[in-house]
Amino acid sequence: MLRIGICDDIREEVEKQEKQVRQITYQIGIRADIRKCYSGMDLLMEIELSGQFDIILLDIELGGMNGIETAKILREKDKNVKIIYVTSYAEYVHYAFAVHAFAYLLKPVSQEQVKAQLQEAISYYQKRKKEDEISIRFETKDGAELVRINDIYYFEYRERRVYVKTKKENLIIRGGIREIAERMKGY
Repeated sequence: MLRIGICDDIREEVEKQEKQVRQITYQIGIRADIRKCYSGMDLLMEIELSGQFDIILLDIELGGMNGIETAKILREKDKNVKIIYVTSYAEYVHYAFAVHAFAYLLKPVSQEQVKAQLQEAISYYQKRKKEDEISIRFETKDGAELVRINDIYYFEYRERRVYVKTKKENLIIRGGIREIAERMKGY
């Protein structure tokens, strides 16, 4: 399920964006958990309590911490979240690049603008999710091991053995380093 956060200090704006996002995700057949936040601190607390978002629609001018400061804190913990700024302030666009914003929309935004950006962000999410599911089988001295491609950090050839360092473990695998390199070319 796709997790989407909407953060704006104007409640009517949050409600409007939530309605747009619900309609769009329904139209394209995506199940979404949409969370509403009304300040940068509120958004950060929501993440702390219920986990990371895949996409965030974020205003720049918020009470207290602004959207750029909020995004800087977000980026320290999550490099993958797609941040779509929805704001009335064109002059902050260059600051958005510093936090690797996915898009920058100026209010008032149309349903078509939101839909275009959401669809593109969702396509990145789906691609990443698909890549997370790809696994490869390696033969070890203890038998076959299935390893997710995205869990592999590196391979090392040492003392006539091939080692693979993964997120969870280190394995000694059968086969030569050239053979492994050839198998891994596509990834």
